[in-house]
Amino acid sequence: MEIGQTVKREFDLMSSLAISDAVRATAEKANQENSLNQSEIASLDKQWMAADAADNDTQPLVSSVLNNELSAVLTRFKEKFPQHVEVFLTDRQGVNVAATNRTSDYYQGDEKWWQTASQQGMYIGQPEFDESSNTVAINMATAIYAQNSSDVVGVLRTTVNFNTLEESLLNGRFGQTGKTDIYLPNGMELELEAEEDGTSHLNLEEAALDRSIFDRTNLPYIELLHDDIPTLASQSLVKVPGSGQDAQAISALDWRIVAMQGKAEALKSVDTQTRNSIAFAA
Repeated sequence: MEIGQTVKREFDLMSSLAISDAVRATAEKANQENSLNQSEIASLDKQWMAADAADNDTQPLVSSVLNNELSAVLTRFKEKFPQHVEVFLTDRQGVNVAATNRTSDYYQGDEKWWQTASQQGMYIGQPEFDESSNTVAINMATAIYAQNSSDVVGVLRTTVNFNTLEESLLNGRFGQTGKTDIYLPNGMELELEAEEDGTSHLNLEEAALDRSIFDRTNLPYIELLHDDIPTLASQSLVKVPGSGQDAQAISALDWRIVAMQGKAEALKSVDTQTRNSIAFAA
């Protein structure tokens, strides 16, 4: 539940920005001023990508997106909530309108996240390694609607640095061998990796366990070898209360929380109680 609430909190922050008059007005103005055909969009996209390859924020098209009133609003949002490492807005065609950072391309309408958000109203993606921020991050997006209408006028997207999950996973450590990881549907897992200086960071790597082994038993836990150590493990689905679209999207991520602890340590209290019972009976 705690992991699910962390995801929802970041989505709610983006959603609160998305319903602002400034965001909607900027998207509507862009739609009125820009009526591009696909050939024109492709040409502008090439100009943008060439500027990105040259690391050039002064190129006129890039500069017009990065240096406008709404981009300043998005930047202030990013400064207030620094876990949102990149925030940008597109119009209803999918081209950039305002942004905190130079994106890799100008046209977003061919991206899955954009299509999902514009058609279904929202998008929450799976964790990925974000090279620009050198962190594990998740893309989130939401549709921008015309006032008092269901017409989509744009899409707002953010990239969330999910180091915000570190505290939850740190709290999931227990005893000497207990740990908690997040297992993803693509065969990867999120885990805390300890550094030599005592700190830790969130790491995305190939999962140590096959999630399906939990589906083949009705027991609340299973016994297995983990790093050649007899281990007890249990899992739970990440979710949040309610039946709204955001709760459904978080459940649809199909994240599993897997808690593991060395068998000897996990059963230590049981063994102690058993020995005490035998001694008392004697």
